[in-house]
Amino acid sequence: MTRTESVFAVGLVLLVAVCLDTASNPADAAESRHDLVLRNARIVDGTGSPWYRADLAVQGDTIVRIAPAITEPAARVIDLGGMVVAPGFIDIHTHASRDIFQVPTADNYVRQGVTTLMEGVDGGGSGVFGGLPVPLKPFLDRLETTPRSVNSGTFIGQGAVRESVIGMADRATTPAELERMRAVVRQGIHDGAFGLSTGLFYIPGKFTPMSEVVELQKLFAPYRGVHTSHMRDEAGGVVESVRETIAIGERAGVPTHVSHHKVIGKANWGKSIETLKLIDEARSRGVDVTLDQYPYTASSTTVHAALLPGWALDGGLQQAIARIKDPATRPKVKALPRRLSRYGRGRPAAHPCAPGNHDRLGRADRAVRSRLDPPAKLWDLRARARCIRTRKRHPHARGRRP
Repeated sequence: MTRTESVFAVGLVLLVAVCLDTASNPADAAESRHDLVLRNARIVDGTGSPWYRADLAVQGDTIVRIAPAITEPAARVIDLGGMVVAPGFIDIHTHASRDIFQVPTADNYVRQGVTTLMEGVDGGGSGVFGGLPVPLKPFLDRLETTPRSVNSGTFIGQGAVRESVIGMADRATTPAELERMRAVVRQGIHDGAFGLSTGLFYIPGKFTPMSEVVELQKLFAPYRGVHTSHMRDEAGGVVESVRETIAIGERAGVPTHVSHHKVIGKANWGKSIETLKLIDEARSRGVDVTLDQYPYTASSTTVHAALLPGWALDGGLQQAIARIKDPATRPKVKALPRRLSRYGRGRPAAHPCAPGNHDRLGRADRAVRSRLDPPAKLWDLRARARCIRTRKRHPHARGRRP
């Protein structure tokens, strides 16, 4: 677990506050005791304590002093006028491995004050778009040799571990296979994984019983490794999924974390009262369970994970496509999306007929449908026709495509 650099970074406010620079002239720099002094700051130190007013001194890349007032000379002084100084934020759930080597400056994160990215989420592997495979070492070695603006850490994905041993099969593992999975996880711990992530909504996590997850999580207990989870169900089964996430951490003896907690589908609204009660009760009995939530009313995932039944995905996406093309199984595959859209997950927040949304939501659809038979492509044409009719009936729905 030595791969992530530990730094106490000054947050986004410094990017804004630089315009308030009241630096000394160059002649004073030789006599300066500090490289930088930030005055009149409101400091939020990340410990959970209330903010407080103080000055802060920096030498090189290290914060060397925090005090009510710092009067020593400095090469540069910035009066923040009550603005906030905070450690760099940690984004606990990212898919940055897709682009970090192409955009190592990670501008979209840095400009929001994020200085540490956690990868390997959602169970990883090919069942997650851009999911990290195992072993982790090639990815981490490449990170080490890539100059970048952010710190990085990673989890090892349970889905990637299972896939490396038995592929995408929907079946129980044998004792020998489970031991091979343990060996993969141990190697991940050695390589620097901070914990084991699960994506029980995705394959092959969807095929994994909780007992198997617990056995792998136990390997992290001596290191206080963290379990993070894209839960098995965030719609009708959200309460049971939160209960399962808590149980994994409690039985394995590790901190457990609910990723992007939400309740999908209008029929399920209000169940957060139950889920948050479960979390409060678990914390009161000593379980280290936490959650995060993003501040918008939408979600993003793959079409096959959200709409295809688990049995259709047995063996992976290519087998699922074959089952959709097979006249004997095609009607059964199509039945679940209809039922989910009406009763389980509700109408998407970003409806395909909303202005500009058809292209955004349809790309993944069409990527799969283009490999199917012609009748499948009719689904897309029918969707387009419905959008056209909707816009004719409701002119305000028209909009410019992005």
